[in-house]
Amino acid sequence: MDPVDTSQDEDLPTSTQDTSSSSLADPATSDQTSLLDQTLTSSSCPKKSEALPTTSNTTPESLSTPSAALLIFAECVGTGILALPYFCFVLPRGFGIFYLLLNYLVNVYCASLLCTAASLTEARLNLPHPVRDLVALADKVHSGNMPLPLSPLPSSSASPPPPSSLLPRLCRFFFCTNLFLLLGTYLLTMAKGLATSFSSPPSIVFNVICIFSLMALTASLSKMSQLGRSPTYISIATVFVVLVVCLLAPHEKTSDAPDIPQLVLIPSSFSGITFAMGSQKLLLNVRSEMADTSTSFKSVVWALSAYSSLYVLVVLLAPPTPPPLLMDAVTSPAGKVVAGIALVVHIAVSFTINSQALTSLVRDISGYAGRWGYLSLCMCAVVFCVTLAIPFFADLTSLIGSLTMVPLTILLPMALHRNVTGWLEWSAKEKNFGYCVFSLSVVAMVAGVATTVAKIGLDWQAKVA
Repeated sequence: MDPVDTSQDEDLPTSTQDTSSSSLADPATSDQTSLLDQTLTSSSCPKKSEALPTTSNTTPESLSTPSAALLIFAECVGTGILALPYFCFVLPRGFGIFYLLLNYLVNVYCASLLCTAASLTEARLNLPHPVRDLVALADKVHSGNMPLPLSPLPSSSASPPPPSSLLPRLCRFFFCTNLFLLLGTYLLTMAKGLATSFSSPPSIVFNVICIFSLMALTASLSKMSQLGRSPTYISIATVFVVLVVCLLAPHEKTSDAPDIPQLVLIPSSFSGITFAMGSQKLLLNVRSEMADTSTSFKSVVWALSAYSSLYVLVVLLAPPTPPPLLMDAVTSPAGKVVAGIALVVHIAVSFTINSQALTSLVRDISGYAGRWGYLSLCMCAVVFCVTLAIPFFADLTSLIGSLTMVPLTILLPMALHRNVTGWLEWSAKEKNFGYCVFSLSVVAMVAGVATTVAKIGLDWQAKVA
């Protein structure tokens, strides 16, 4: 992570700061300014009359707004789309679609908060480059010592109060844990896709060779801007192949629906939709490599709108009584082969995108200066070994995932924005909406954890019996 430049802060007068310099002259044109069109002053108090500052990349491989939107789309659309029809069938369908659209609005709102917090932090600390990820933003806010506007501001003779280190620690824990377990889940899903593609399940050696061959092909891609081109296009194409096969292939009614009480299924369906809609986890990773960071909010809105529309379409076109996973009901051998191979390729790209984010963070923390490919393959090996070593890894992933996904996509962006701006100039309606989103998100997280624990207990009881 880039060190904080404190030499400029020492020269700033304590009474006022000139925020009209040329470095902050470019106005933001994205929709996030409709919430907070602010820049920071000496009292850390944003003024709505001033424009939101931007930080841009000038390298030729930087992502454009459409490329960033496609990359976010490819990262967010995973195997959850194959389970959405079943979630909406449980709720039932009409209410499930309504809840999906409600999550769309919540994610647009939180993306706006996160982009605003990042832009204001970069301006306050005069950073030459955009913050790399959620962990970097939390560290910058912490090391930048930004007092809350709602708290008494220190006088010129007093030193500012030391900021709490809890938020950076929480960001680091949630971010690293979620990504690591998600990579393990991707490996299990790729193994399942390979098993689906063959009449007899392949051996574990064959799975290892195939999975690591795919990882080796993409291990040299050390930047999101590299992943935002051909790998993203391939990933999106394979998603549509899987969906076409699952929706058009002849289905048979299956009797392998999980024997789980409705009291567990309904909250689990709510949390499943919430997790499938999350878009903020790697937003700052993508934003850090955009040519113009002021359009980052526009790119995430485009991505959210695209995959939310796709989700609704898949739910409407799915069979009336869908199985827990759409691909499980495909009976054609040829359809299974095509869908299985396409799913493996798509998950391999999703694995690489999330692996890039985790490997980049590990490199920054450890100070590793060697070749990227070696570190990336080492991370793949560690994830693979842990996945095989823990017999209940799938249950552990479900539990930790339900505990970390809501904070990463909703709660932490709100907390970071709160630390930067303090909500000082928000209207009563904006504050009330923020409180409602926060409360409902906590309820969704608690419900997700509780139902996950209940499902794990039922699974273990069935295994024992």
